[in-house]
Amino acid sequence: MKPYNVAIIGAGSGCLAIMDMISRVQPGQPKMHIVGVADINLQAPGLRQAQSLNIFTTSNFKDLFSIPDLDLIIELTGDPDFIQTIQDEKPAHVHLMDHTVAKLFFDFSRLGDEKRHVEAEGKEHSHELQASEEEARRQKRTAEGIIYGSPTPMFVIDKDHKIIYWNKACENLTGFSREKMIGTHRQWEPFYRRRRPLLADVIVDNDPEQIKKTIKKMGLHRSPVVEEGYEAEYFVPHLGEEGTHLYINAAPIKDDKGSIQGAIITYQDFSERVKMTQHLKASEEETRRQKKTVEGIIYGSPIPMFVLDKNHKITYWNRAVEKLTGFRSEEMIGTDRHWEPFYPFKRPILADFIIDNDLETIKELYKRMHLRKSPVAEGAYEAEHFFPHLGEKGTHLYFNAAPIKDDLGDIQGAVITYQDFSERVKMIREIEKREVFVQNLIQNSIDGIIATEAKGKIVIFNRGAAKILGYTPEEIIGQMSYPEILSGETGVAIRDAFYGDQYGPPGKIINMEAQFLNKANEAIPLRLSGTLLYEAEKEVGSVVFIQDLREIQRLQREKERAERMAAIGRTVAGVAHYIKNILNGLQGGAYVINSAMGKKDFELVRKGWSMVEKNIEQISHIVTDMLIYSSERKPRYDLVNPNEVVDEVLELMWERAKLAGVVFVRELDPELTPVAMDKTAIHNCLLNLIGNAVDACTLGGIVDGRGIVTVKTDKPPGWGVRFRITDNGIGMDKEAQHKLFTDFFTTKGYKGSGLGLPVTQKIVKEHGGELIFKSEVGQGSSFSLMLPEKRSFQRK
Repeated sequence: MKPYNVAIIGAGSGCLAIMDMISRVQPGQPKMHIVGVADINLQAPGLRQAQSLNIFTTSNFKDLFSIPDLDLIIELTGDPDFIQTIQDEKPAHVHLMDHTVAKLFFDFSRLGDEKRHVEAEGKEHSHELQASEEEARRQKRTAEGIIYGSPTPMFVIDKDHKIIYWNKACENLTGFSREKMIGTHRQWEPFYRRRRPLLADVIVDNDPEQIKKTIKKMGLHRSPVVEEGYEAEYFVPHLGEEGTHLYINAAPIKDDKGSIQGAIITYQDFSERVKMTQHLKASEEETRRQKKTVEGIIYGSPIPMFVLDKNHKITYWNRAVEKLTGFRSEEMIGTDRHWEPFYPFKRPILADFIIDNDLETIKELYKRMHLRKSPVAEGAYEAEHFFPHLGEKGTHLYFNAAPIKDDLGDIQGAVITYQDFSERVKMIREIEKREVFVQNLIQNSIDGIIATEAKGKIVIFNRGAAKILGYTPEEIIGQMSYPEILSGETGVAIRDAFYGDQYGPPGKIINMEAQFLNKANEAIPLRLSGTLLYEAEKEVGSVVFIQDLREIQRLQREKERAERMAAIGRTVAGVAHYIKNILNGLQGGAYVINSAMGKKDFELVRKGWSMVEKNIEQISHIVTDMLIYSSERKPRYDLVNPNEVVDEVLELMWERAKLAGVVFVRELDPELTPVAMDKTAIHNCLLNLIGNAVDACTLGGIVDGRGIVTVKTDKPPGWGVRFRITDNGIGMDKEAQHKLFTDFFTTKGYKGSGLGLPVTQKIVKEHGGELIFKSEVGQGSSFSLMLPEKRSFQRK
């Protein structure tokens, strides 16, 4: 019988044991010859033992595959992934035994050796026999543990074809649990739809005719490892969803007399290897098909290209490169004239240097042509250059050259492609020219121009903006964002303006007035317009145009002051009668006091003094109003509860309203939060508006019912608070409404100075608020005083 050539992977102590077992093979057992040992540890004991016996050794297990007439590989590393790698890469005719099965057979062999040794020495060494039997029982238990713990699916049947072992790996392979299988004859069930003997059953029966039939049907062949064992590769269509390719190894289990007591069968699933083989064949066929179409692709490609062989001769010259160069393929293929369309004299091109692998010359010769490694192909380079001799006016080309390598990695030629980007160069130059024009336009603009990118960083900050805000462009561009040059309040207001419609359609701002912070952290009043920038419907930035209002506001204030002073001058004559009435009241009060003093009538004294006090108060009010109206002032801000101010004013006006027969109705929003305001100034405004409402209810008389003045507070969107004072008085006609805030106009006759509403409007404007009204004759009037929601302010 021909000896089996065996190689071992894993040269530890187990390797030494296997080598020792093979060297002591008994008569009747298969003869084995160790032809190679592999281990990555060059100092492994098995490797050194093999070297001492002149057996081939290596650190790369794949070297074992090339050993002539190799029959079996024994794997002793115990790594399941590595076992699968060996199974996938080994030659098809070479069998594989993993470490678990190897240990099992080694233990069986040792058990047989010990039994034979004990039998020979039985009578003289009975105590050694007992020890050996105990050792045999221990090894049997070990063997059972090995069977159950082995990653190789296996089961064992006894001579009656009943299952006595069914390990965990076999459970995983078949889906049948050990509890349901042991003690039954159901070993066929996971593999076939009807009952039939398995290879293990055939071996137990030891029927030569049945063995012959099975050999013919399954392609059995003798096991190179176990005497009377068989192995085969077989596809089981009913195992798994798509069937399973199995490598099957079955061997008899004999007693000391050589009688078959059962059989052991192992399985290895090599379905993935079959799939890989099928895929490899399909890939090879696809490669041949693609190879046939490559030439057609090259010739039909719209990209100009040609191919050189390792001798620098042209092998392909496609139609696109014919059109680019004017040279036909018939005159170029087989020659080394590829330089001719591009240069006036013969010289190597990039493809020639790649074939010669002359990287230093490539870098030196092409460094001014924007040379760079290709991000697509290994060992390839790309560059850009203007070729003055190609075409009537020269041509700008982008070119890419890559090596063509064989399976060993040796360069066999090169392919080079070209792209004419002359039009792109022309467009880039035109764009650069326009960019210069736009930059000049931006930088020389009288207005400040500020633009941001998607994340808010400022990318444009022209000289106009620098002059207004005091920063240099270097301090701003790429370093700062809008929030850093805006107060928190202004930032929110601009954001709301961009996404709202108060200052134009959403996405645009038209003539909004706001305050930016300059480098000295001073608030600069500005008028701004801007737009959000979009690309593919996605917001990518914004641009705003800012105009410095400081000079304009200064001139406006001077104009308003002049107008107020002129108005005061024009009104002096108009209020003379009003002041004369006050003086008459003072004289009347003085007369009453003098008369009362002469009569010693103290009740009459108090009445006269009350007349004096009332007229002094009127003088105080008109002087205060004229001072406020004629002078510049800034509000003294504090956080104030709006409802508290209303309560204070209504308390002051309560007696006056009661005497006039007017009822106050409060509708105060309890959810209001404190608002930044000059409390004294807003108190005076509300006092004026509520006083006017009371007067409106009494000037013409209330015909039906009583006069009602309703005071309401709320918080409309975009504002801090709104005070709304509504009366059911006489109302105003269109002419009165038109004159309401001008020329000290009054509808109260001698009872009014005409200063109350202009002063109120001036205070509201100083707060950045609004004062609006509605009125209808006979229906009453409604005034709304709105103050902004200031998130930051300076207390005074």
